Amino acid sequence: MKREVRNSRQQANSDVFSWSAIDMLGVNPQVIIHKLNVLLGEKSIKQKKRRFVLKVVEVVRQEVAKLLSVGFIKKVEYSGWVSNMACPKESFPLPSIDRLVDASAGCRFMSSMDAFLGCNQILLDQDDLEKTTFITEKELFYYRVMPFGLKNT
Repeated sequence: MKREVRNSRQQANSDVFSWSAIDMLGVNPQVIIHKLNVLLGEKSIKQKKRRFVLKVVEVVRQEVAKLLSVGFIKKVEYSGWVSNMACPKESFPLPSIDRLVDASAGCRFMSSMDAFLGCNQILLDQDDLEKTTFITEKELFYYRVMPFGLKNT
């Protein structure tokens, strides 16, 4: 009975739920934009293209297509940057996942920022887009939003 009530509430309020990445409205840029902390005077760094086995190449293609379809990344023809090495390591420790999970225990609700692609809802500063460039088998892309796993995010 509880499950039916919950499902009917979800259906009645389906407009407030995000069912996929494309449904995410993101965070208003007037509230926050992520700025990369890059070492002053750092020259652009290009990482070498990595070779992957065919099975991994297909997974990368699928993931890139998914990120591209929802506007999280953009294709680039040329970039002076293909690296994450120019960002200095932050000195403050991040909380462990165990502490975060324990802290959320007992919470009745979590926001979409907490639960669903949280970082990907925050736009990157326009000056920093090129600095997030990454290379795939044949193409270059940069992030338009703060990606999960980017150094110091």
